[in-house]
Amino acid sequence: MNQQYDDWPQWWNEVRRQKFGSETPPRRYEIAVPSISAHTWVILDGQTGRLIWGKNEHSNREIASITKTMTAYVTIKICEQLKIDPTQVTVSVSEYAIQIGGTSSNLQEGDTLTLIDLLYGLLLPSGNDSALAIAENFGVYLYFQSKYFQQKIDSIDNDNNTIHVNNPAQYFVAEMNSTAHKLGLSNTYFTNPHGLANRLNRSTAYDVSKLCYYAMKLPLFAQIVRTKEYSCTVTNLGQTRILKWENTNKLLEQGFTGIKTGVTNDAGPCLASHFISRKHSYILVVLNCNSKEQRLIDSCRLIDWVTDIYERQ
Repeated sequence: MNQQYDDWPQWWNEVRRQKFGSETPPRRYEIAVPSISAHTWVILDGQTGRLIWGKNEHSNREIASITKTMTAYVTIKICEQLKIDPTQVTVSVSEYAIQIGGTSSNLQEGDTLTLIDLLYGLLLPSGNDSALAIAENFGVYLYFQSKYFQQKIDSIDNDNNTIHVNNPAQYFVAEMNSTAHKLGLSNTYFTNPHGLANRLNRSTAYDVSKLCYYAMKLPLFAQIVRTKEYSCTVTNLGQTRILKWENTNKLLEQGFTGIKTGVTNDAGPCLASHFISRKHSYILVVLNCNSKEQRLIDSCRLIDWVTDIYERQ
């Protein structure tokens, strides 16, 4: 039996009185929940961050490209801290970034684009190349800010005073883990910024929902994840081309307002969603569903169920 919940909002107590004659938070066996395919799921109050309901929500597992939610969160928080305008800062793409494989935003080596464009490339088409490009560029900054800087300079080019940093993405990933700790995501650990299969890159449905709760408080993040299509201009060796991306989250067509899809063989089809009803907002996470289509069906069933319970009065 999972934990019980206290400090529930007054409107939930009213639902409890009407349905069960008591304000006591329900035990898991008292309310029939919909049958869905997800091995683990959770629903969070989108306004307060309280846990509403879940199944195996603290079960630790891979989360695939939902990892990119933290990649975006860390990037945006650094921009806020340094007062960086992501529409004005340009980012270059390395050869390593474009070789990562998996879902792609179709970047090429030597591409230059604004950080805001790269964030859209990260979150809409779920570009692993965008994730690495962000991690490498911000990783260099984080390296210079780290306590290891003086001891671990990889090489110095005395001819032009250039400092080369090997594998700068590792410093960005370290910041992802530091941020997870600060947010209280105690069952979360990242090994990369994109979520490709790695048995150590793990989280839980509950931790993911909390991350999404915090991320949706960032206006830029919320703006990006509710966008269905986006196009931008990329420069490379004096030439320009247009990139167009569609959001992989097809629930945007059904009234949802973000957040992120994910799928690998080990993680299974996953989806973190944000939904705003007539009266309330919700964070919903389903992990390891039967199929990419089923993760949409599972999410809709859970939202229909929880809004019926919450908003029947």
